[in-house]
Amino acid sequence: MKLIKDVAIKRLKKIPTKDLDGVYNGWLIDILRGTDKIKSDKKNFSQLYLTTCLPKMVKGFHLHKKKTDHFCVFGGEVKMILIDERPNSPTYKIKNVFIMGDKNPLVIRVPPGIKHGFKNISKNVVYMINYMDPPFDPRGHDTKSTKEEIKW
Repeated sequence: MKLIKDVAIKRLKKIPTKDLDGVYNGWLIDILRGTDKIKSDKKNFSQLYLTTCLPKMVKGFHLHKKKTDHFCVFGGEVKMILIDERPNSPTYKIKNVFIMGDKNPLVIRVPPGIKHGFKNISKNVVYMINYMDPPFDPRGHDTKSTKEEIKW
């Protein structure tokens, strides 16, 4: 098929995801990055991805040194837990818990230094979008994962 002028397509790839024990918990699709050829304007854009989480499964618990996440659930519900790990913050060690999704649509911004993770509390697969800035770089990890006990 001949594409219409200025129309572009980017084939997306599902990337299986696993927890720290190596158990499959869903998948992730990198939708758009500021460096993608398909993107018409390379300015002011980082990375947008879609991830899934199977029922009763957990994704996270980790923090980023430099990245800011912006999470939005648009299918199902999750329990998201955030813990401030920034020693100089006035809210150091404070924990926030959110139920977000179909019944409570939110976008939650998670700045660097905040441990975060979520659990699917739905009976079906959860779909979550994240706008991450700066984008994931496989050459240098910005993420510190932990296997601490969280009461979900």
